[in-house]
Amino acid sequence: MSIQGRPGRRQPLIVEIEVSPAYEFLMTLCAFSEVEHHTEYEVGKGWFDDVRKKASPDLLALVEQFSFRSHEIWEHTLGLVYDCPAPRNVPALIKHIEAIDPLEIRLHMLGYYVRQHRRETPSEIILQAAQGDFEAQRELLKTSCPDDADWQRTLRWLLSLELVATKNLLLYPLWLV
Repeated sequence: MSIQGRPGRRQPLIVEIEVSPAYEFLMTLCAFSEVEHHTEYEVGKGWFDDVRKKASPDLLALVEQFSFRSHEIWEHTLGLVYDCPAPRNVPALIKHIEAIDPLEIRLHMLGYYVRQHRRETPSEIILQAAQGDFEAQRELLKTSCPDDADWQRTLRWLLSLELVATKNLLLYPLWLV
């Protein structure tokens, strides 16, 4: 398919669809974290209740603490799967995350690579906030979805952690699966 009607744009439009267990896992965490929307999913609220019964209390507590009922953290980590080598399953994702610098992981979590977040907050502010700059963190809290109480709570918690602790807390629920 070619892009028509745009001068100088005759390059073909290429769409790639990629499926992997790691993507599915993170998308499940996205859905699971948004408790108020469970009834809107095709699988129904019963599926979420069943998962809650089968999951360990430690895993449930960590997922709750990590996301504070906001899907944003899990959504932002999808880019880590894209960069993960094949077969892009959960064990490969864990190995990939273990090799990544903690600052890079925090940048993903804060939305540094998400266009919407960079529209709200300049990338330099997000980078400085991730590095621990207090003023940049204040600016990030003012500009990154300020009306979303769950995301704000998640941001405050995330920014209070040491970089290595952030990485370990991301890995911990993956190890429990």
